[in-house]
Amino acid sequence: MKKHLLKAWLIGLAISLVGFALMAVMHTPLEAVGIILSIPGMLSLALVIDIGRRMALSDTAVGIASFISVPVFGSVFYGAIALIVLRLRERNKVRSG
Repeated sequence: MKKHLLKAWLIGLAISLVGFALMAVMHTPLEAVGIILSIPGMLSLALVIDIGRRMALSDTAVGIASFISVPVFGSVFYGAIALIVLRLRERNKVRSG
């Protein structure tokens, strides 16, 4: 199970980082793909900003935390999807083999 969990998280991290990197290619269709891939991570921004305000952190600290939170929360989201897919593939291999 630990192997599947790590593999799923790494797949999620790769997808999230690719989406995050594609957002840097400004004014191209690749940026649109990057934005779509980064939507699950962007949902965490409101939470991170709210926590930063409640903890009375500086704007710089909240900015850095929100910059980091997009790929991290995206990797958790995509990792959960990858874990489901990996488990289903393993179950199908056991049934067919």
